[in-house]
Amino acid sequence: GLKAESIDDIVTVQNSVFERNGSISATNVAHGVSVGPAAEFRLISTRVANAKLGHQIKTSAKRIRFEGCVVAALTGEDSRALDIAHGGDVVLTDTVLHRGPNSRNRQFIAYAPDAFYPDRVNRFVLTNVKFVSDINGAVAVTFFNVGFPSSVPGDFLQSVPVEVA
Repeated sequence: GLKAESIDDIVTVQNSVFERNGSISATNVAHGVSVGPAAEFRLISTRVANAKLGHQIKTSAKRIRFEGCVVAALTGEDSRALDIAHGGDVVLTDTVLHRGPNSRNRQFIAYAPDAFYPDRVNRFVLTNVKFVSDINGAVAVTFFNVGFPSSVPGDFLQSVPVEVA
């Protein structure tokens, strides 16, 4: 996987493949790709697949941009396709998200499951994103800790099947 830890980092991954990463030990969870509290995380024309355990991608970056990506569980025993730990400014374009038959979580995307920071830009836009599931009851996006909908700006969510936890 990949790990960034500086709040000023801009992390860009392009034309890459991450497969069969991730694990869970007694003291730690490793994800397919993990990007810590960076200013921005860009994933472009990249495939992240078959995480052994943990999420395919987990990030606490303030801005998240995915374009032309495939994030697929395949036969892995992953948790979520995308865990956006603290919310933020999220734009996913021309991307495929997949939940496999062994996925341990029915959510494709979790928004702010760890914490929500209302002082940062919080926006969620999906354009031409395809959700493919091999499990019953899959949920495209679950919003946590956001006070939904009262504390969320009007343009925050655009035509996405959601669940509020």
